[in-house]
Formats: sequence, structure tokens, C-alpha cells
Amino acid sequence: TQNQIRVDIDERNESVGKRIREAETEWIPYILVIGEREVNAKNLNVRDRELGSVTEIPFDEFVNKIKDKTKDKPFSKLNFPRNVSSRPQIMV
Repeated sequence: TQNQIRVDIDERNESVGKRIREAETEWIPYILVIGEREVNAKNLNVRDRELGSVTEIPFDEFVNKIKDKTKDKPFSKLNFPRNVSSRPQIMV
């Protein structure tokens, strides 16, 4: 929320592939997997749902891209905890 960008943090003990698939089924527009390599390089691998591609861009460039896309839209905080593991589970 520092940059008024809503984020989910999926820190569950699931495989990266499973977490990406679940994010895709929830129509998350941008999926980022941040590990030690990305932290050291200060670059992000961004999976863009709209373009259907994965690109590597610097952190600041990604933040500016999101700010530009959302500049005329109202900002509201998430109604759930940021960490996915802290959210209520619905069992069907």
C-alpha cells in the first residue's frame, strides 16, 4: 500500500506452479514470483494476464506501469488479509 498498489502474498507451502495456477483462476492481472535471484537483481519476472506473456522488468518500471494504468481509478484496500494463508477457507 506504500505505492497504493494492492497485492496478495501467497507464502503457502505449495509448489510455485500450483500457486501460479490458482492466481490465474482468480483472474489476477499480474503475477510475480519473487525469490532470492529477483531480490539481488532488483528485477521482476512479471506474468501479464492481458498479454499472455512473461517479461523481466526493473521494480521501479513495474510500479510506474501499475500507477499509470490505475491513475484515474479509485484505490481501495483489500477486504482480506494480504497473506493468502491468513484468509478464511471456503470448503465446498
